[in-house]
Amino acid sequence: MKRFWLLTCCLLSKVNDDDIHIRLGTLLEQQQELLTLTRAIHTKLPLINLAPAEEEVWLTRKTVMELLYITRSTFFRRKNQENWTRKKIGKSWYYLKSSVLGGPR
Repeated sequence: MKRFWLLTCCLLSKVNDDDIHIRLGTLLEQQQELLTLTRAIHTKLPLINLAPAEEEVWLTRKTVMELLYITRSTFFRRKNQENWTRKKIGKSWYYLKSSVLGGPR
């Protein structure tokens, strides 16, 4: 116990009262800022659904054709007409399953 007290006294003697007041003032300002932000969020934003988001599924051209039971020419026509969400990785194009099925993009 004496050792702990001695160590505490040594640590406190290195930090003066002005430093403590400055640090406490900074912490108080940060706390007030967080409180203000929390109130703003609480009053202006609707409640959000914290359920896990649905994972994006990307399909190849062949998989899309099999999924929709369509031919190659129909695939290319619908791809252009319906403006499917797509991305290119390397030399291959991939299509977002939800956009191919007509859901939200």
